[in-house]
Amino acid sequence: MKKTILLSLALCFSQSSYGYEYDEKDVYHLVASGALGYLGETFIHRFNLSNTEKVLYGTVPGIAIGAYKEYVDDTVSDNNDMILNVVGALAGSIAANFVNNRYSIRVERRASSRSTHLVVGYKW
Repeated sequence: MKKTILLSLALCFSQSSYGYEYDEKDVYHLVASGALGYLGETFIHRFNLSNTEKVLYGTVPGIAIGAYKEYVDDTVSDNNDMILNVVGALAGSIAANFVNNRYSIRVERRASSRSTHLVVGYKW
């Protein structure tokens, strides 16, 4: 499943990037939607879903906000901006899934010692 999704995205991205010149605006699309994908997956990670569902649902904020931005944009937008939004959101969501499966951070209140501890864990 993962290989199929990655292959499909790589094919779409390679076809859309043929003959296309990138500028700094495109980097902003990737970074902003990547951050939104990361935040979306981090929020949904605590629910009882499979990793694939977490990644796919985590991309929704980046894609939705990117689509809205393209809809209200005054200039004529092209499909490349939206493709960059989708790729950035998916990359951010995959990165968040990897990090959230490996690391855990929580705050514990211990009544016996009347103290609060920040616990950081790593799953081997």
